[in-house]
Amino acid sequence: MGGPRKLDQGDFIRMNLPREFWPARSDIIAKSAYPSIHNYGTKIGEMLREGLGFVFYGPAGVGKTGAAAVLAKIAKCYGHSVLFVTISDLRELARSRIDFDEKQSMNDRSRDVELLILDNLRIEDAKETIVNAASLEALLEHRGTWKRSTIITTRMTDGELTKAFSGLMEKARAMCAFLPIQGENLRDKAEKELEQRLIVRPTEKK
Repeated sequence: MGGPRKLDQGDFIRMNLPREFWPARSDIIAKSAYPSIHNYGTKIGEMLREGLGFVFYGPAGVGKTGAAAVLAKIAKCYGHSVLFVTISDLRELARSRIDFDEKQSMNDRSRDVELLILDNLRIEDAKETIVNAASLEALLEHRGTWKRSTIITTRMTDGELTKAFSGLMEKARAMCAFLPIQGENLRDKAEKELEQRLIVRPTEKK
């Protein structure tokens, strides 16, 4: 791979990266997780060749998806293939039998892409009829066999993950580091900033 290149809108769309995360930068990453994520990003080629990834877990709003988006952008900058998809979107596409694009189905891309971001794994996903614990386990097993990197984000705790997705987590531990992400709720901060921009309080009459 050559040096990094600047990403454009087409790159973001091809990655399926939500527009909310197009501007994602490393300064949004929680301090506790930053060293690990920075190390992965600086060695992105090596990490992807070895099929290594993460399970980011922690409460809502602390930047798990943002951290995954930063790594997705770094990988894409260096010419690696990347796909970002929420578990629920993957399910809806499978249920509707909608292809990701005219060249390759979402199922094929999720199996073959060099870096797959599986966003927002929930406890309810374990027993769904489409894209459930068993199918996700099979997906990770395939990706592990071919040394393709995966990053999973979830609000579930390590214990909850092991209980609800025992087979999936067994596969994940062979190829992913489990990294807790804790810190400031970025969504609360964004909501306050939005309120300050949009809401004008009425002035009191004297």
